[in-house]
Amino acid sequence: MNIFLNLGILFFNICRFKSAPQHLPYSPILLWGSMIAYVVMNVPLLLTQNDFPTALLLSVIEIALICLVIASLLYIVNFSSRILQTLSAVAGTGSLFGLLSMPVGLWLYSQQINDETIDFSAILLIAIVIWQLAVYVHILRQALDLTIFSAVIVTFIALSLVATILGQITILLQ
Repeated sequence: MNIFLNLGILFFNICRFKSAPQHLPYSPILLWGSMIAYVVMNVPLLLTQNDFPTALLLSVIEIALICLVIASLLYIVNFSSRILQTLSAVAGTGSLFGLLSMPVGLWLYSQQINDETIDFSAILLIAIVIWQLAVYVHILRQALDLTIFSAVIVTFIALSLVATILGQITILLQ
């Protein structure tokens, strides 16, 4: 149990910009565990617009695309040795943000269904998404050894690519 607490603290410290991917252990088990946690945290949010099999499939495809894009970037710049820890950091922090955004996302969904005002919940969800983007910039900045400006550009291009492909897949599944 102590190891899970320590890993949780490490991921939380990455979210607070106090740690970086290189502080995570080099562990395939951690990577797989982080990816599974990412999928599990993503499914409830996707269930607001999809049935369970589709939500599960989209969540698995999302983490696979994120891993493919980031691993490709690291490979291209000859930082292959950083792939495991970087992907663990992205999936682990993504899981934490999924956990954090789940109640807000479900609250927002219930407000939409009941035709209630969604101002505060929407602003809160946007703030969480912006924080998550900043953390991804931080992770890719450390992993790719970039300036902050370059990391912002690379992160937005990478996530835009993932979002575009995922959007097309979502259309095909419906």
